[in-house]
Amino acid sequence: MTGRPSAFGRRLAGVLDARGLNKYDVAERAGVSRSSMISYLNGSRRPSRETAERLRAVLGCSEEELPDPPGARRHVSETPRRVPDHEAFLASFARRLRAVMDERGLSVHGVAARCGICAPMVSRYAAGLREPRASSLAALCQGLGVSADRLLGIETPDALADGLADRLADRLDESVRSVVGGVDSLDEAQCAMLLEALNRNRG
Repeated sequence: MTGRPSAFGRRLAGVLDARGLNKYDVAERAGVSRSSMISYLNGSRRPSRETAERLRAVLGCSEEELPDPPGARRHVSETPRRVPDHEAFLASFARRLRAVMDERGLSVHGVAARCGICAPMVSRYAAGLREPRASSLAALCQGLGVSADRLLGIETPDALADGLADRLADRLDESVRSVVGGVDSLDEAQCAMLLEALNRNRG
C-alpha cells in the first residue's frame, strides 16, 4: 500500500531534483532495487541506516541534507564505527573505483559480472562503506583491467597517463589510429576525454 511521502522521501526527492539525477540510476549505483527506491520516495518503506549511507554517498550529499529515517536500524553484520584515517581511505578508494566504472561505462552489476563479486558488495565498495579483501581487490583489478596502485591511489601521474594511453590504443582500430595519430602524444586529460566519448558511443 502506498503511504504519504515521509520526511526522508521528501528529502530524497529534493536531492534528486536539485542534482538532476534519475532515481533509477541512483538506485542502481547504490545497490537498491527500483521498487525499493519508489517505496522510499512514496513513504511506504524506510531504508536502513546502511542503505541511507549508500544513497548519500552516490548522491554526494551530507547527512544534514538527507538524514537517516527515524527509527532506522543498522544491519547486524555492519562493522563498528571506523577511525577517520580509514574513512578517508574508503572514500578515496570509492572515488577511484567509480572513476574506473565511469571510464568503462559499467554499472554495479556490470562490475559484479566481470569480477565475480556480488553486486551488493560492489555497491558497498563504490559507496565507501566497505574495504575489499585482498582477494576481492585482485578480482577487481583483473576484471576491470587496472592496477592495484590505481585503485589504491598510489599510482604516479606518469603511470596513470601511460595506462590511459594503453587503454585508448586498445579501443582504436587501425583506421582510426591513422586519423588520430599516435596516442602516446596525448596527455592524461585528453586520453580520458577520448575514452569517455568512446564509452558514450559504444555498441
